[in-house]
Amino acid sequence: MKHLNKYESMIILTFNANQRQLIEKEILEKYPLLYKAMEDEKLVVRNIENIQGDEAEIVIVSVVYDSNTNIGSTYVARQGGKHALNVAISRAKHKMIVVKSVNSKNVKSANSDDFQTFKN
Repeated sequence: MKHLNKYESMIILTFNANQRQLIEKEILEKYPLLYKAMEDEKLVVRNIENIQGDEAEIVIVSVVYDSNTNIGSTYVARQGGKHALNVAISRAKHKMIVVKSVNSKNVKSANSDDFQTFKN
């Protein structure tokens, strides 16, 4: 909300479709000003698989998981995930904010270079 009038375009980026749907539902039910911004295409919510081609002045990245989540099974841990992460990071024209709920040392590991890029 605090960035809504500050930037002309905003993306909320999630790392899976379920989280994207949950954020969209929360916005619809609880934040009418953000919902209006979505209707006006000032704010979009994307998951990492479908952010290609989008760009915004600010990108807010949601890395919100509980400590039991096996992030190693997510899209960014798969082969090619680090390239998707690179694309996602390049979508911000001016500013990127990362909102996280876990520390990288507490994330369950996967044995892939792609996952290590995400974790680091």
